[in-house]
Amino acid sequence: MMDRISNLAARLNADCEHVSLHLFGQSNRRLSTRRELRWGEHGRFRLHIAGPKRGKWNDFAAGDHGDMLDLIGRELGLDKRGAVDWARDWLGGDISDYPKCPSVPPLVRGTPGHRDKTAMRIIGIVKKNPSQSGTRPYLSPAIWPNDT
Repeated sequence: MMDRISNLAARLNADCEHVSLHLFGQSNRRLSTRRELRWGEHGRFRLHIAGPKRGKWNDFAAGDHGDMLDLIGRELGLDKRGAVDWARDWLGGDISDYPKCPSVPPLVRGTPGHRDKTAMRIIGIVKKNPSQSGTRPYLSPAIWPNDT
């Protein structure tokens, strides 16, 4: 399992610029270099994008640092498992060697309407197991579409 997570982390490091752009938006061009991107007026958040530290980051204001999985978890409020799941979905492509929850088919990022299809899959799962879903009134069966 650790080899799979290490492989996932390596793939995230290779795509760290795109992940950080998704999480933070455009970096501070004035303070960024070819080896690192910086965010904030004074560049207090740094992400290494080249060399052996590629994918490592520092938040000097908060005193935090780590790898891309740590960053995803911190910024999206996820635990390690949630960050791994998010990263698998983000990277898309060939993720067959990572175990997925068998009740939810894998996402295909970049296809038109993939979020709508995913929502429909989740609704289908909740419809099959309403007692285990912890649904709220806004997910009542009266509003579920019939084409799942």
